[in-house]
Amino acid sequence: MKYLVALFWVLISSVAESSEWTFVTPYAQEFRYSYDVEKKMYRFSTADIIENLESCESAELEVCIISNDLDFAIPRRPINVGDQWSVLGTKFEYVRLLPELNFWGNAQKNVMVINVVRDQNYYLNIHKVKRSTHAYSRESGLLFSLDEEDNVPLIAASLPSIGARPR
Repeated sequence: MKYLVALFWVLISSVAESSEWTFVTPYAQEFRYSYDVEKKMYRFSTADIIENLESCESAELEVCIISNDLDFAIPRRPINVGDQWSVLGTKFEYVRLLPELNFWGNAQKNVMVINVVRDQNYYLNIHKVKRSTHAYSRESGLLFSLDEEDNVPLIAASLPSIGARPR
C-alpha cells in the first residue's frame, strides 16, 4: 500500500509540473486542460473531444482562457473586491473575498469569488448570456467554476490548478 501511495504522489506531482490540470464534475465527467508554453496555447480534452485554445494572456493578464466550457482570466495587477475587467466580450467581476474555504480537506486562504458574464452574441451571433462563478486563490489557482445554466460545478481534481502562483 505504501508503494501505491508513493506512485500516486509521483503521478500527481508530474502532472502539476507539466502544466496539466484535471477538473471533474459530480457526475464523474473529467475535463483536462494543458498548456504548451512554447506555442502559448491551451489544450482542452474530455472523452472524445480535443480542442486547441489560443491563450489570451497578455502583459495585463496572468492567465486567460476563453472557451466553450471555461472562461477564466486573472489580471497580473493586484485586484480588489469590486474590480472588473473584460476580455473578448467576456466580463469578469471580483465580487467577494472568502478568508478561508475548506477544499479537498485543505484550508484555502483568501479565495476570490469572481462572477463571469459571457455575451454569446459576441461569439455565436445569438442573443444569449452565459453566467458562471469561479472560486480562485493565487496560491492554489482555480478551485471550481459553476455554470449557472446547467448548475454543474467544474471542480479542480488536484492542486495547484490553472493560474496558481505559489510563493
